Formats: sequence, structure tokens, C-alpha cells
Amino acid sequence: IQVMDEQKNITNIPDLYLNTFIPQNKKKCNAIAADQSTLFLAMDYGISEFDLNKNEFKDTYFIGNGGSQISVKDIALKNHFIYAATQEGLKKADRNDLLINFNNWLNIDAGYWKSLEIYGSFLLGIKDKKLYKIANDNSLSYIFQNYAEPVGLHANKLLVYITPNKLFLFNQNLINFQTISMPGGINTRFTDAIDYSNNIYAGTTSQGILIFDTNASGYTKLLPDGPAYNDPFGLDARDQQVWVVYGKHSPSFNPYPLLKRDVSHFNGEEWINIPYQMIQARSLCYVKINPSNPNEVYISSGHDGLIKIENDQNVIHYDETNSTLDYFVSNSDKNIRVFGMNYDEENNLYVTQTGTDQPIKILQSDGTWSELHFSPGFFNPNQHTNGIRSLKIANSHLWAGTVYKGVLAYQLETGQYLGLKNGISPSNYPNIQSLDLDYSSRLWVGNHRMLRYLSNPDNVFQNPSLEFKPVKIEFEGSVQLFLEGESITKILVDGLNNKWIGTSGSGIYYVSEDAKKIISHFTSENSPLPSNEIYDIALDPSNGNVYFATAKGLLGYKSKAFPPEADLNDVYAFPNPVIMSKHQGVTIKGLIRGVYVKIIDVEGNLVYEEKSKGGSIYWDLSAFGKYKVASGVYLALITNDEGTKTQNTKILVIK
Repeated sequence: IQVMDEQKNITNIPDLYLNTFIPQNKKKCNAIAADQSTLFLAMDYGISEFDLNKNEFKDTYFIGNGGSQISVKDIALKNHFIYAATQEGLKKADRNDLLINFNNWLNIDAGYWKSLEIYGSFLLGIKDKKLYKIANDNSLSYIFQNYAEPVGLHANKLLVYITPNKLFLFNQNLINFQTISMPGGINTRFTDAIDYSNNIYAGTTSQGILIFDTNASGYTKLLPDGPAYNDPFGLDARDQQVWVVYGKHSPSFNPYPLLKRDVSHFNGEEWINIPYQMIQARSLCYVKINPSNPNEVYISSGHDGLIKIENDQNVIHYDETNSTLDYFVSNSDKNIRVFGMNYDEENNLYVTQTGTDQPIKILQSDGTWSELHFSPGFFNPNQHTNGIRSLKIANSHLWAGTVYKGVLAYQLETGQYLGLKNGISPSNYPNIQSLDLDYSSRLWVGNHRMLRYLSNPDNVFQNPSLEFKPVKIEFEGSVQLFLEGESITKILVDGLNNKWIGTSGSGIYYVSEDAKKIISHFTSENSPLPSNEIYDIALDPSNGNVYFATAKGLLGYKSKAFPPEADLNDVYAFPNPVIMSKHQGVTIKGLIRGVYVKIIDVEGNLVYEEKSKGGSIYWDLSAFGKYKVASGVYLALITNDEGTKTQNTKILVIK
């Protein structure tokens, strides 16, 4: 239980959580009724009384037959009586009696009572999808019925009878004068509702709060400053901006059910949620920020083509009429299924789709469209499950993970291509879910049962028999294959050439350059990670932040890795000054891959050195790991192998 006072100080009371007598599955609070400083909590085991003055639990009432535990769905306080809606019936007790004695609780009506509410002088309740007025003499008067399963009641100036898809409004004479239906095209349900100042504020399962004006049509949406939903599927990050989409597809690229979802954009200061009504595309699966223009993003739809959004407002829809995207018709339903995307070094956007024998399209940087060419039969246009989720373009080569062809290797200059399966199993369904190319010319791939890598993949066109290798690690005296049997959903190489690896059930692994050392293993049990089911990972090269899309929410992580730069013009250290009592170390970024960094004190003594694997190094403020250095000014000397590129930066260390 958490209590927030008038100064917004929050006190946590873990007594109920730590209670071992009450089963964990019954520690659910269904409703709270308040009388001055006393709270009555309707729990799945009975009723608990809580004292707000002392912030402590008082008595617990087990009011089931014979004093047994019973789920109490709601509580109402009227005059000196307490009413409880339970699965065994509507119960009533005089608060002046000993409530801990179950014999003092009168069962005034049988059946499953779901909700209670005080409205003016009326006590109202819901039983068997019917609304009743409960008189002081315990008699019942039928008022209203709706055949949908009711959610509950809520009263202010109006009484709101809540069902999953409709809100029924009653006036003070208990007359239903208005009904509000769930707006079309929104896949959600009402969870609660209350009137305030001519508006109805309705809670939903996935759309935040919908606000309806009782004097006008339409609605507005109220969301906290954050992502629109708690189940992000695809994301991208760049220049301190984050884009998130919430459509989904199965491992076999089935986008159904088609989700009508908003798109979320963190612009560096606040979250902007772009409504579905503006985008008009369903099952939005992946998003890619234009590296040369962070105000321009592309979003793939598993059903409705490709979406371009500029400056959070201008929306362009690409389909078969204005691009090389192909469509197919399935059960009279027109499909343009677009999935994976990535940019090449010349800022051309490569887009993949299913339902066509030419599944890789290219939106050139000049705005024109083209496509990669494959011989008939290489990709089966009728095999809609043969999709491409992940692709990488580097050194005039394209690498793409497919469902049936293994890793697609395409030489862009010659048009030569082949499918690589050696070392990947099962060969008939390799289903490559993610891949990335590291700075050591190793191609890393993951499917639904293994992690593999291929050294110098460009050589496959001269030697197609090259084989993907597993990562062998030593564990408890035996050699094991790393992540064997795990479903790999995402592989991402960071600026230190380390790898972030997302799985479908084991959380996130952060591993060394060769993946033989686990630097960190984040799970929902040992970290703030909301879920161990990882859908996507994105790295912002501007600040090193890593973002994780999970089945139960979005999480950010401040890493110390930055991608390599082309020169040493923007080298700097942060935090600087570095205060040992606050900071564990200092990061030097803006490096070229492979440069040497030597850190010396004012007397010229070498205290640390490292060769950069990417665009940054991290110094833990120790002298080669032996002891922490003294306060003072330190100089980082940076040079490449040839000595043709040099730079230096000062670091102030304060104990």
C-alpha cells in the first residue's frame, strides 16, 4: 500500500505484501471506501481496515460462510452501516458491532454482487447485469439492465453505469438520459468512468483516458507524458529522439489481428503521440529515422504499405501507386506487407515486404524508387511467411535474415546473390530473426534456437561453403554453446564492438566483442526490465543510450559505448570534472576505432591506456585496476598507429 500526503511525500507500507498467512493470489485490492482517516479495502480474501493517521493496518474481516475467506468486489458506507458486494451475495453490518465476528454480517441478498455506489441519498448496486436501488430496510428496486457484462458504477453529479463498450449516464432521478459508445476503430475497453464539469472521463485498457463532452460529439485523449501503450514492438533512436510503434506480427509474418495504434515520438523534451486517425495504417511494426534528417521517419505497416512522417505532422503513404511496392489480394483483402528497413551509407532506404517475388525495394535518397532483382522462384510470392525482418547494408553488400533462405547475401554492384544456411539449423526453416555486422567484419545472426557468427562474410561469393560458427564458452569445467536453444529476437552491435542480444524469454545479454564474456545479463528479476520477452533494441549514437522494447513496456539504459567517428575533431570526456563520490568513472568519446588512448598525470606518469574498439573508452579512475588515482588534472593522449592523427583532452578528478 502506498500513501501520498498533501506534500506529495509517498510512504510505502509493505505489511500486506509481506503477510504469509494470506495467499499471494488473493492480495488483490478491488475497491477502497474511506471514512475520515479509516480506509476499508475490498480484497480478494475479505476486508482489511487501514488507519491513515498511523499508516498501519488494523483489523481484517473474513466474512464468508463460517468466517471463510471470500472475494469482496466492492464496499459502500451509508449511515452507520457497511455494505460488501461479494460472490456469495450482498452483505451488511452495523459498524458499531464487532465486525471481526462474521456472525454480525447479514446476507441481505444472494447472488453475485459486483459493484456498489452511493449516489445522493441512494445506495445502488449491480447484480447479474442489473442495476438495483437498495433501501434502508434491505429491499431491492430494479432500475436498469444491459446485457453486456458490467464493469462497475461511478458517481459524481451524474451516475455512470460502465460496460466494456458503453457508458450509461443517469440523472439524480435515476433516469438513463444519455449513452456514450466506444468510438469506432479503437481496440480497447472501458475500465472506469466519472463525470466532471460536463465531461465524462473514461479509463480504458490501452488508450489512456478518453474525454467525452456530454454536450457535443467526438472525444479527446488524455495520456501521461510517455509512450502511448505499454507493449512497444519496434523502435529507433537517434539525436536524442526515440520513435516507438506498437503493431505486431507473428514469427511467420502474420500481421493479424490488425491493430489501429498511435505512434509515439520522444523529441528530446516530451512525448508526442501521433494518433492513428492521422496515419490511417494498421499493424505498424518497425520505424527507421532518416540519419541525415532526424525530423523524417519511415514506418512499415504489416498490411498497408510504408508511412513517412515529417515534423510529426506531414504524413505520406507509399503503396503500389507511388512506389515499387507490390500488393496481393487475400480473401478479398488488399495487402501491402512491409516489414524490415535500413539505410545504406548513401542514405538510400531499403524496405522489405512479403507477397512478392521481388521483396526488397529501395527508396533512393533523391526520392525515386527501385528494387533488387531475383530470379523467378527464388522468393515465392505466394509464400507470405517468407519475410525479411532484419537487414544490414555495408561495403556494397546487403545481408538480410529470411525465414526459409537463411541469410540472404546480395552483392549490390554485380547483382549476385545467394542464401547462406551452413551452420544454421534447422536448414528447412532457419528463420533468421535478427542480424548485425560488427567492426571486426563478423556477421552475427540469431534465429529461434541459436546464436551464430560468420567471419569475413564478403568472401562467401568466392567461397559459398563458408559456415556460421557457434560461440563456445567454458562453464563449470565444460565447453558449451552460448545461447544454444534460446530464441534470439535482436542483435545490436554498439560502439565498443560489444553486442546487445535480446531474447524471447531470457531478457537481455550484453556480451563482449567475441561474445565469450557476459558483461551483463538483465532480466525482470534482477533489473527494472519490465519483461523478459524482448521485441526490439535501439541505440542512440548521439548519447549512447540503449532502448529496449519489451512485451510490458519500454526501458532506457545509459551505456558507455559510442560508435566510431571518422576523425578526432570532437573528442571530449564526460563527466568532467569527475567526482569520485558521485561517479564511478569517465567516458572519452569522439574516437576513431583502433586509436590508442594513454592517460597520464601532471608528472607524466602513465596511469591507464587502452586501444579503442569503437568510438569511446571508459576509464574507471584506477591505475591499471590496482588503486584509485589521486585528485588532480589528468591528460588523455590520443593517437592512431601511424601517428598521423592525434588529439588530447584534460580530465579533472576530484575525490
